[in-house]
Formats: sequence, structure tokens, C-alpha cells
Amino acid sequence: MRKPSLGALVAAAIAAGTSAVLPSQPSQAQSRNQFFCGISQGKPSTVVRTSRGNQPLIVWNNESFSSSGWTPKRRCEEVSTRFQRFNDNGQLRFMRAGTFNGHKVLCIDS
Repeated sequence: MRKPSLGALVAAAIAAGTSAVLPSQPSQAQSRNQFFCGISQGKPSTVVRTSRGNQPLIVWNNESFSSSGWTPKRRCEEVSTRFQRFNDNGQLRFMRAGTFNGHKVLCIDS
């Protein structure tokens, strides 16, 4: 089974009722950064550990997919693992949060 691209994964995550909380300033994703599923605002959150400390990227607050087994925690763990894998492989270089058609989005360049 073919895994979705990073762009498709992020777009789907944002569209699935998550909250992107990344600052609007662009950032360089570097190999020393670590992505993991943590807690922010009392919810499972994809977090990046940088030299400036932990920064939540996505707060997983939508329960719509829980009945199919994709709970916020499971989505958090899956996406966080993929972010780390892309980062480790040098495929995650730039991130910026913004708004598109009234929805919060997270733009990524590899």
C-alpha cells in the first residue's frame, strides 16, 4: 500500500478538525529537531522539540474519526512519527502556518 505524501498527510490532518498552533513565522526544520506526540491544551498534540523548547504544531481535538479507530491520540502518534521520519530523511525543511479558505493550514516544503 502506497503511503500518502507529506503534503497530503498534513492537508488531511488540518482538514480533519485539528488546530495548527505553529507560529506564523517560517521555521527551518533541522535534523536536531524532534517530533513527538505530546499534550497541549489538554489534548494529544504533535509537538516539535527545538533549541527554543517544545512547540505544539497540531492539537488533535476532533473526535469525528474515533469510531473507525482513528482517535485523536492515534492520529497524533501516526502523524508525529511521519514528521520525524521525514525530518530524519532530510525531507522536512520549511514550515509555516497560515489560513486558506477560512481553515488553518500548515505548509511544508521538502
